[in-house]
Order: sequence, then structure tokens, then C-alpha cells
Amino acid sequence: MLIPGVIGIIADDLTGANDTALQFQRHGCKVEIILDYDNLPLKCPNTAAWAVSTESRNIDPELAAKKTRDVICHLKENLNIEYFYKKIDSTLRGNIAAEIYAALEATQKEAAIIAPAFVQEGRITIGGFQLLKGTPIERTEAARDPHAPIYDSSIPIILKKQIDKNLADDIALIDFTTVVKGAGPITTKINELVELGKKLIVVDALSTVDFEQIVLAMQKSSHMRGLRWLWFQAFAGFHLNIFPQFAQQCSG
Repeated sequence: MLIPGVIGIIADDLTGANDTALQFQRHGCKVEIILDYDNLPLKCPNTAAWAVSTESRNIDPELAAKKTRDVICHLKENLNIEYFYKKIDSTLRGNIAAEIYAALEATQKEAAIIAPAFVQEGRITIGGFQLLKGTPIERTEAARDPHAPIYDSSIPIILKKQIDKNLADDIALIDFTTVVKGAGPITTKINELVELGKKLIVVDALSTVDFEQIVLAMQKSSHMRGLRWLWFQAFAGFHLNIFPQFAQQCSG
């Protein structure tokens, strides 16, 4: 699946929206950063990506979900955006689960691939645990954020703590023993998990090669083809290189 159209970038803070937009700009894309959540534009010609901050990292989960849902619905209805990239914090702060469920509802999709590693900055995911330069994130300075402290390094556990107990079975992990084998086995595992009703699928990643295989697997998956939702911390230029048609569109 190549990306032929406009992308909507949804972040929970302005820094995340700006950082992601910058990666598109570096590849020659025209990107519009929307600062006023309540005054979203109706159209803008030749824009390859729209970046919006919901400013929802440290607010009530229900309000965070509403903001996410509202932004996506507006972008779909008024700008005809089909492809979305949800920026999540690589140290796992924020209302991650609430915003993912809201995004799935707004896009009417079955499941989300959650891969918050940022390998260029030494942030990797192994066994579902998020590490910062080899240290579990709960032992790092980032964990002591007074507004969003981190008490666990396991992504599945963090997600489970953010949702109702009756939704715990929605969460699954594709660990490195599958990822290291490449796109084929990852694709098979994605299909299996979605068939089982899994909605929040965490994926290990230790390198950009792993990200490449994950993206290729999403292209191949019968379920992910229609998902059009990427949950990568390091979307950056790396993913533009995987989607050459979109990269060519950006560079003009």
C-alpha cells in the first residue's frame, strides 16, 4: 500500500506536532501546523500533511478522547484525509489508550499497531518493555514528570491500567522473536491477532530495519490494508522512504 493522499498528524502536544511536521518538511512536503484546535481550516491547496495538537497529554482521559475524535472527524469530513499518523510519546506519557480507542472509533478501523520506539534517540521496545538507552523508562528522568509520572516500563501493562478491566483482552504483543524474522511472520501474526479480536497491538522494535519490516507487514496484512493508521514514534523521513510515491509527491 502506497500513500497517495494527504496525511493527518495527530499529537497530544505542540512539540510532538512540530517535531513530526518537521520530518515531512525535510522531505520537501508542504505541511500546515494547526495551532487553534477550535478553528480548524476547511481547505488549503497543495498541502501534503496537516499536523494538529490536541493539547491532551495531561487532561482527563474522556476529554482527551473527545478531542482526538473531534479532530479526526473534522480532518476526514472537511479535508478528505484518509491516512492518519498518531504521534505518541516515546516515554509513554499521556492518555495513550483513550486516544487510540477514540481514533479507532473515528476511523472505523479494527485495530491499531503501537510501535513507540524511537531508535535514533536510543528508545527501543523489547518484550513490550520501553527502554531508554538500555534503562527501563520507569528508572529514567522522564518517569519523574510531575504532570505525567511513569510507574511501569511495560507498554501492555501501562495500557491495561488506562482501560476498563473488561477490555484487557484487547491488548496483544508481537515480540522480537517474530519481528526479527521479517515482514512475512509479522503479517501472519497481525492477521491472527486481529482475527482474535485484539485492538491494541504493541510491536517490539530495536532498529530502523525492524520498523521497515513492521511497515511492510502492515502493507501486506489483509486487516491493516484498510487501517490507514500508523502509530510510530519515529515516522520521520524513514517512512517516507518506504512510501516512494508519497515522497515523490512531497518533493514535487
